[in-house]
Parts: sequence; structure tokens; C-alpha cells
Amino acid sequence: MELSPKYLARLFKQYTLKSILDCVTNARITKAKELLLQSELSIAEISEQVGLTELHQLIIGRIHK
Repeated sequence: MELSPKYLARLFKQYTLKSILDCVTNARITKAKELLLQSELSIAEISEQVGLTELHQLIIGRIHK
């Protein structure tokens, strides 16, 4: 059974009340916060490791810890 990306995204949102992108971003920010607290890595290094291409996303996540 093949699902189109659009249909899968709609099903995901129906069951989680969040978009796939929101869930992925939240997971990335959660991991970044963990790394900020437990490592000596720079914000740029952490951003690269978790796949946050926009540093402001990481900084916003840091503010909300």
C-alpha cells in the first residue's frame, strides 16, 4: 500500500494534532537543549549535529528550557 506524502501528512496531523515538521523540529530542539546542558559543544556544532539549519531555532529552544 502506497501513501502519498500529502495524505500521510494529513493522517499524521489528524492523529497527533501536530504537523510532521513541528514534531521533527521539537525533537531536534529537545536534543539540542540536552547537548547544551551536557556538553561543551558550541551552538553552531550542536545546531549542525541536530540538523537545525537556522541558529535562531536553537536559540529559541535554549530560551524555552
